[in-house]
Amino acid sequence: MSSELQSFFQATSVSEDKNKVPYISTVEAKQYPIIGTQWHPEKNLFEWTSTEAIPHGADAAKLAQRVANLLVDRARRSCHKPSPAEVEDLLIYNYSPVYPAKGSSKLSAEERLNKQLREMALSEANSRDRLKAARKEKEKLAQT
Repeated sequence: MSSELQSFFQATSVSEDKNKVPYISTVEAKQYPIIGTQWHPEKNLFEWTSTEAIPHGADAAKLAQRVANLLVDRARRSCHKPSPAEVEDLLIYNYSPVYPAKGSSKLSAEERLNKQLREMALSEANSRDRLKAARKEKEKLAQT
């Protein structure tokens, strides 16, 4: 870290990348309520995948929750607060969710919606076909 950054930030954690090269992964400002991470504090609680070794044990969950509580506490201390209208615009309900399971994260929101609509239409068509077949079977039984 450069001397300018060292005068402002304190490195609070160091990690290793996939090639075992160390890097500063968390910093905290010395005189301001600023924290920076080069990792995702929420990952242990919310991401489940077989392609990465993400720890989900009690210690990992507790650490993730403690970091979340710290960040929320710092945010609540800020005098920079959005107006009620800005809060409405920022709510998560305004966004389409992304489901990373089974490779669907590679699809755009529109592609995911189209895929869901196609699946629903196929399901509906299959239901209509089964209903028609059941009616024909019933008619055959009634004729005998």
